[in-house]
Amino acid sequence: MIYTPEWFVEHDYKAKTKAPGLSDKDLTPDQGPESKLQSKIKSYCKGQGWPVLSFPQTQAVKRYLPEGWPDIVLILPKRVLFLELKAAKGRKSKGQVLMAQMFEYLGHTIHEVRSYKQFFRLLK
Repeated sequence: MIYTPEWFVEHDYKAKTKAPGLSDKDLTPDQGPESKLQSKIKSYCKGQGWPVLSFPQTQAVKRYLPEGWPDIVLILPKRVLFLELKAAKGRKSKGQVLMAQMFEYLGHTIHEVRSYKQFFRLLK
């Protein structure tokens, strides 16, 4: 069976909205644009020697990535983190919601990250 975004809509599959183990205090967004948070996370991961995939949102890149693909894919020992970064007032697009639902169905989570502190909580 091929699981398309439409399949998830038809089957009303619901994605989790909050990462487990995070308090509401940890979800206080950082100030500034999403790109600043992305740079901090990428720099930290590279400094740790962890493989991190993050693509600039150019038109060329958008042609190759599926709509809604997470901003960062982080390879850690024995696990992979998929991160969707959002600024304080940022909202998920329809494509991002559908991609999160597909990942959940397949046993993975795309974590919505709005702060550097929240990122470190996910690493624990």
